Amino acid sequence: MTTSTVWRAAAVGGVVIAATLLVLAVYAHVRWQGEQYFGEVQSLTEQGLVISDPREGTRTVLIPEHAEVRRGNKIFEGGLRVGDSVVVVGEELADGSVEARLIRVVDYAKREPRPESDRP
Repeated sequence: MTTSTVWRAAAVGGVVIAATLLVLAVYAHVRWQGEQYFGEVQSLTEQGLVISDPREGTRTVLIPEHAEVRRGNKIFEGGLRVGDSVVVVGEELADGSVEARLIRVVDYAKREPRPESDRP
C-alpha cells in the first residue's frame, strides 16, 4: 500500500465522518424546531396531558403516536405523572392546544421514587 493510497483512504474516511456528523446535527436541530412550551403536568387525559405555566396559564397537549417522550438522552418509558416538569416541542393548533412532537421530562427529582421493578 502506498502513501498516497493511505492518504486517499484517510480523506474519504474524514469526509464520511463529517457527513455523518452533519446529518446528526441537522436531525437534532429539526427535532427541536417548533414552539417550546414549559410547564408542570396538571392532569393526564386520553389524548395527552394538561400543563400549567405561571406566565401562560394552562395548555392542553395532544400526544400523537409519533411523539417522543425523553428524559435526558433516553426514551422515557416510566410514564408521565402529575407534577412532572416538562418541555413540550410542537405546533400550536387553531384551538390553542399543542400537538407535541417531543416531550422532555426536565425535573425528575420531584417524583416519588419508583419501586425497583419499575426502574429502567
